[in-house]
Order: sequence, then C-alpha cells, then structure tokens
Amino acid sequence: MSTLETVKKEEEEPHRGIAESSFQFNLFADLLHGIHLDNHGHQRRRYRREQPKHNNMNSVVKFIGGFEKWNELNDDCRMAVVKFLEYEDRCKLGICSKRDYYTVKSTSLGVHSISIKNDQHIGFDYVSVTVVLDDDFNSVNRFGLIFSQLGENTQVRWYEDHLKLHQGDNPWPERFSDSYKERLKNRIMVLKSCNYEEEAVKFAEKWMKKCNFELKYIGVEMKNYPIDKSQIKSLPKCKTINFGADDVETFRWWIQKLPNQMKDVQLVRLPNQKVFTIPSDLLNAPQIMQTADINFWCRADFSDEQFLNLSANNFSFHCVNITDKGITDYIKKWANGNGVPYFESAMLWTTENRNFEEMTRGLEYREWDGDFENEEPNFCSLFRRCYDPGRCAQIYSKVDPYENPVMSPPSEEVPKEEEEEEEEKPQEETNELASEFNFFGLFDGMEHENKKVPSGLANKSDIISLMKFIGGFEKWNELNDDCRMAVVKFLEYKDRCKLGICSKRDYETVKSTPLDVYKISIYDNEKYHYSFRDGDFDNVVVEVQLHHDYNSGKRFQLIFSQLGEDTQIQWYQYVPKQRPKNRSMILKSCNYYEEAVKFAEKWMKKCNFELKDIKIEMKNYPMDKSQIKSLPKCKCIRIGSDDVETFRWWLQKVPHQMKDVELISLDADREVFTIPSDLLNAPQIMQTPEFYFWCRAEFSDEQLLNLKATNLSFDCVNITDQGINEYIRRWVNGKGVPKFKRALLWGNKARDYAEMTRGLEYRQWDAEFEEEAAGFCGDFERVCGRGNCVQIYSKIDPYESLTLNVSSDCVSIYWTGHKYEYNGKTYSDYSIP
Repeated sequence: MSTLETVKKEEEEPHRGIAESSFQFNLFADLLHGIHLDNHGHQRRRYRREQPKHNNMNSVVKFIGGFEKWNELNDDCRMAVVKFLEYEDRCKLGICSKRDYYTVKSTSLGVHSISIKNDQHIGFDYVSVTVVLDDDFNSVNRFGLIFSQLGENTQVRWYEDHLKLHQGDNPWPERFSDSYKERLKNRIMVLKSCNYEEEAVKFAEKWMKKCNFELKYIGVEMKNYPIDKSQIKSLPKCKTINFGADDVETFRWWIQKLPNQMKDVQLVRLPNQKVFTIPSDLLNAPQIMQTADINFWCRADFSDEQFLNLSANNFSFHCVNITDKGITDYIKKWANGNGVPYFESAMLWTTENRNFEEMTRGLEYREWDGDFENEEPNFCSLFRRCYDPGRCAQIYSKVDPYENPVMSPPSEEVPKEEEEEEEEKPQEETNELASEFNFFGLFDGMEHENKKVPSGLANKSDIISLMKFIGGFEKWNELNDDCRMAVVKFLEYKDRCKLGICSKRDYETVKSTPLDVYKISIYDNEKYHYSFRDGDFDNVVVEVQLHHDYNSGKRFQLIFSQLGEDTQIQWYQYVPKQRPKNRSMILKSCNYYEEAVKFAEKWMKKCNFELKDIKIEMKNYPMDKSQIKSLPKCKCIRIGSDDVETFRWWLQKVPHQMKDVELISLDADREVFTIPSDLLNAPQIMQTPEFYFWCRAEFSDEQLLNLKATNLSFDCVNITDQGINEYIRRWVNGKGVPKFKRALLWGNKARDYAEMTRGLEYRQWDAEFEEEAAGFCGDFERVCGRGNCVQIYSKIDPYESLTLNVSSDCVSIYWTGHKYEYNGKTYSDYSIP
C-alpha cells in the first residue's frame, strides 16, 4: 500500500478555491494529470501548437472585447464565453483567479449522458461510472472510472487503465513496457474510510450537478442505489433512460424524476435475479404511457385499457393480463385509422397459449399461405429470419387497404436453422443469388451497427438525376452493358441483390460489376466465442468490411467451425430494438478451414481482388489451393504466421508501394523466430512508410539506413550501435526520412550509450529540462516508458529535436521537439507522435 496515493475525502466548502478546483474541476487531479478528456488517454496530448488558429483567436478576442478587457466583463458575459470552452480549458481558467474560479463554477457544463453500473463481468465487486460530454458515445470526450472496496477504503482506477492491464480477452494485446504497466498498477487513488458504492454514486451525481441535472440520457444498473442520500430532485431534460433494478420502488423513484414526455424508456431486471412484475399503478405513469419507445426486460402488469391507451409506436414487454380481446381491439384501432401514429412494432412476450381466432375476430386478414409467400418471397423470408414467427397473418387497413401489419402469435416449435451446402453451379439463378450475392441471406437486416447512419434513401432530385443519367427507368433495358454496369456501381449492396433477381440480364449485369470491398480479415487464433459456445473450440473467423469506416455498419462476421464431418457457420442476427440472436447453418461433408478460406476468397473475387486492406492470421493458409494471383490495390496488410515462406507468399501478392505492413508470429517464440534479410529487402518492406513486426527481423545497418518508413517497430538482430548513431545523424543533418515519427528497436542486447550518441548535440533529461517541457516528460514516461532519455537537436533547425530513450529491452527514437511560433516568439514545443 506504500505506493497508493491517499486522498482525503472532499469537504463541502474548500478553504481556497484553487484547492477545490484540483478536485472538482479536474476530477481526481493526480489521476487526470496528463490524461485529458479530449484525448481519452490516447498517446497524443494537446500542447500549445494545437491551440485555436489565429483567425479563431481573433474571433474570440472580438467577441469578448479583447483579452485585456476580460476582467471588465460582467458575470453574465463571462459565463456566456465559458459555455463555449472545452472542459480542459475551463479547468485552466478556473485556477487563474478567485473570480475566474467562481465564473467557471457557476457556468453549467454540457454533459450528455452518465452511466452507473455494478455488473460482474470484470471479476470483482465494483461500480463503474461513465461520463459522456457530447452525444457521440465513440467521441473522445468521455471517461470512465472503476470504484471498488479495498478493506475499509474505496479504490478508484481509470477504466482505460484496467483494460490495458487485463487484456486476456484481447487476442492482440497492446504492447507496453514493464515500467509503464507498473505505473498503471500504481495509478490508483484511495479514499479513506468510505463505501465504494456510495462514493461512486456521489461522484456521478456531482457530474449531474455540474450540468444542473440537465443530461439527456442516464443509465443506472445497481442493486442498491442509495436513493435516501441522493441529491437528484429532477432530470428536466432527460429523454432516454435505462434502469436496472429488482425493486419496484426504485423504478418508481427514478420515473418520478423524469419529464412526462420521454423518448425511450427501458426497465430491466438485473442478471441472476428473480422474476418480478411491474405493477399496473406504476405503469400508469405518463413517463410510460406517453413515451414513444418502451422496452421492459421483465413482466409488466398492463391491463387491456392501458394497453389500448399506450402512445408508444415501438414497444416490447412480458405481458401478464393482456387478453386476446385486448389484442384484437388494439389491432382494430389501427385498422380503423385510430391507432398510434407512425406505429412500428409491438412485441408482447408470454408463455401462455393464445387463441388466434379470437385475436383476429372481425378483422380482414390473409394468412401466410403458399400463394402469399410466393408473392412476397423476400419479405417473408426476411421476416422469418428476424422474428422466428409462428402462425402469421397479414391484416389489412380499412382506411387504406395497401397498408397492413403482420400479426404472429408465438410458435410452439422453432425450426432447425440448417441448410444444405450450396452447389457450385445452381440449377436456378435465384438460388445462386441467395448464396453468391446475399451469402445465405445474411445481409438482410445488417444495418444494425450504427443506427445514426442514414438509410441512404434517394430524394426526388436524386431520382430525377438518376433517371436523366440512364435515360429514364423505362429505357433501362435499352442501355448497353457498360452503361448498366456504371449505374450498378453506385448501388448499395442490398439494392444490387434486388436488381439481380429482376431478370437474367440484370443478374448478369450485377454479377459482372465489381463490388467495392474495403477489407477482409481471416483469423484462426480467436478460440473463445462465449456467445456461441462454452469453452474454447477451433474455428476460423471471416470478417468482410465494405466501407472504409469500421463503425459504418457495412460489415459482417462469420465463424466457421467443425461439427463432426460437417462445417457449422455461426453469426449474429441483429434486429432493431432487440438483443442480437445467434444464427447458424450447416455445410455437409466439408472442412471448416477450407470452407472459410473459400468463402473469403469468393468475396475477394467479387471486388476483382481490389480490396484496400487485408488481415490474415492463420497457421496453415491453403496457399496451394488459393485463387489469389495479386492484390493490385491493397495498401495495408497484416499477416500472422509461423512460417517465413507464408510471409514471402503474401508479400509477393501486394504492390511494391504499400502504406502499412504488419508481420507477426503466432505461436512461435518471438525471441527465436526471425525474418531473414533477403525477405526484408523486398520493396513492400523497404519502401513502406509504416511497418510493425512482432518477431525478430534480420535487418542490417545498411538496410536500416535505406528504409523509407516514418514509423517502424521490430525486434532487431544485427543493428549495431554505430548503425543507430548513423540513423540519428542523418536526421540531424536533414537527410533522414521525411516526416519521420518513431523507430522502436526492440532487443535485450546491451547497448553502448556513448557510441550511439557520439558526435551528436544532445541534452540530458534533467530537472531543468522537465520543468521547461511543461509536463511532456511525465506524459512520455506514462505512454512510452522511460529509460535513459536525451533530447538530440537538429543542425538544420535547433528548435527541432528527437528523443532517444534507451531501456533494458528497447532503443526508441521519437521526433518530439517541434518549432513553434506564438506572439512573435519562437520556441520548441514537445509532443508524442
């Protein structure tokens, strides 16, 4: 415990404003030192050179009447300025003067969402608090802390630090130095003599108070939220909530804090807890009856009358007292034009048997018989895959007979999801389309990944433009093949599938038009997929990414594994507003390894092997059976193997000029496994701007000096101290690699520091330098580790410099010193590349 930092609990009123600022504005100041909300703990820290541009500064100066008049502004005007400051800038302003401190303290902070959870997946009792400052959860403007009990005290750790230290679930853990890991372990805070749950809640509510409790979303999943000690009076601007509890009164307490008009309400029982029911009187609250979207992961005691008066257009719950007649009346209201506007779906979960005839009494409907399914084969197939329905009927509107919902009571049996292996040459084109263009129909409903991504529906001007381009849709069949293919290139994947079944010629057009595939990944070293099967099992994962943005949602992933003599393929099916479902199919009498590779290469073939990025991590890629001749447009490649010839085979398939090359050993001992010098001489390595090798590489000094990489990392074998000295000397003399960033030369070989720095002008990192660099040295040590560090200066521009860091296992070289001019002065600004 000697390494732990002990912090007294915060007092209600500080003796000095600055003392409180270090805690209240900077969270836990020592935990946050060097790690700011704008970079979420990432390597690059904002320094002076990333301040607002001159024209932006002029605008701000003009807005507040010049910085020299800042103290003359009244409080309202000062607060109006502070509203536009980033959180870190508020912290800096808050310690400038007592008046600035109170200005910052009085200006509410924009907090979008706060989540408080105490689930058990980390492996010990804890409460996590996540604060998101803007409406994009993936933004760097958020942070998370973990509160846990340590004897009588509360221990606080960064959630990001925990993930870095416990990467057991990550097949490719990040690489950190031992000294950095040790610092992460010690980078904790202890609050004396207090309960971790209470401290976590106090911390979360403090952030709610910073935004005047005006956050837009709140998620709370705790067994015993201390409502008797809570400061929350109301959440006036909250629109979305997700509450988990096993106590009805807790739900009631939270709902009373919300506005009457909500957007989305989710109430769930906590894992491993008994089933319980939300009573009818609580369900009558306007926050439930008037909300647009409700989802209860528990039983709800709605009456028929309440059910009929719901305003939700999308809801799901386990019903208790809703009768068949109540369901009939609900559908009748919709059929007569009196239903909920913009209705989407209603899912009434139950284990009781339902009377289909009673639910459809007095309604005009059509059962899903053979004729209907022949008329709408794609829709019926998609619906069955998404919802596992039982008996289905299409119920028609009396206001507009072309409008109709689907009613499906629960089925008693769930059909086996198994299909025969696809034939190489199908007898019917539509069968081939189902597998070749729609790969077993899995693309249906795949727009789950990012709900913020627009649907991409064309507006009227887009339609007119397209019609003009192809000569009007009525002339589509008159276009020649080149023109038709030019149009198909701009279609989304699903639209291609639809067009491909319109006619034989359309099918050939779609088949002949290359698909735009950005990246394909194949790996066999991820043994544990807990959502599909308990325990480890041999498998191959294939991931196809159609768009360069991984978060766009335009991607899918399949898991191939052996099931006796057959191959089992598993994947997630995503349905909006529901939990993902596990799906699978069987390919008869085949090997899972070969089928996975065939499937992946089939998708490469669809884009004429012109994908931009490829990742292969497999012990035994079947190169002898591969269809790959070349990957002419590939720019990034990551290969994992324990065989040098596999590396050689893949490098021969990609262009000479690459953007990023990664070669990693899988099970082989990286202290022994070595990439030979002749392979390293390949232009794909010598000319690439970035490469990373997770193994030994037999570069010679000459090869090191001729590398074009600005960012490189490998375990070196033959690189000498003289070679390193010459590499640095070239940069110092202006002859190094343009836009150099970093070079990490790993190895346990003893280094001669004097030889590496011979003839170079450098400055040791002493106390004077650390003070001058204004926090940079501390950041560098946390991110890069710290051995013997010196700053080596350029002879071309003395304000430019490199950091040479020599530790027991690595010689690292970073370009950290940059020339910067501000207010007519020139100085060096330091940052981690």
